[in-house]
Amino acid sequence: MIILEYRMYLSIVSCSPGLSHDSTIYNISRVRARFENGEIGNNVLVGDRGYANRSYLITPLANPSIVVEHLFNESQIKTRNPIERFL
Repeated sequence: MIILEYRMYLSIVSCSPGLSHDSTIYNISRVRARFENGEIGNNVLVGDRGYANRSYLITPLANPSIVVEHLFNESQIKTRNPIERFL
């Protein structure tokens, strides 16, 4: 059985005026630092292709070639999309 739990982490970064790429804001955020330091526990973030894949950050596979890789990408995108629409 797989149990999914959604938790919303809100991090406001006000030191970058104007338009900044999401990954730039993420790289200077407390949320990233907390994940890097292992403070968040056994949780993961779901990101798009603009982020590097990490042990706590799941991104789509770059070049899926087999069925299971395509299914992984589909599941990852279906998980990420409602979160992006919420924000």
